[in-house]
Amino acid sequence: MLKCSEFSEKVRSETFRMFWSEMNWDQRKVFVASNVEKVVKQRTRTEAESSRRGHSYVYHLKDGEMRKRVCKEMFLSTLSLGEWSVRNWVEGSRSGMHSEVAVGCAARPKKPESDGRRFIGEFLSTVPKMESHYCRANTSKLYQEQVLVELACCCV
Repeated sequence: MLKCSEFSEKVRSETFRMFWSEMNWDQRKVFVASNVEKVVKQRTRTEAESSRRGHSYVYHLKDGEMRKRVCKEMFLSTLSLGEWSVRNWVEGSRSGMHSEVAVGCAARPKKPESDGRRFIGEFLSTVPKMESHYCRANTSKLYQEQVLVELACCCV
């Protein structure tokens, strides 16, 4: 039973403000994943009318302390989100917790440096460099000498 008509404009605008000003990106993903349920499709068709869709989404918003079911359009417009974002965040979650939040960027192992990368780094450190001729006093950038650039153009 949808409760879209029971939400006032004030409640919707407060939800929107809280979502975009009081939450960071990971908290937004968790909020969406915990308020959208992925449920198995209830209605079945005959074999001739078979559908590839195996699930549906059920959307909820809070009105005070009450969690109420709303339609997809109301949920998306209240939070000013696209359908793709919501679907992606729900698919990437487990029990209302988004998987990227659980893992985090710091927990990912760094890739080992390959021999090719090491060789290129050593080669670039031996290349003759010069300061910029425009604003030497205000910059710490170094540039390759023109001889090496001309040599590279001739070889290509």
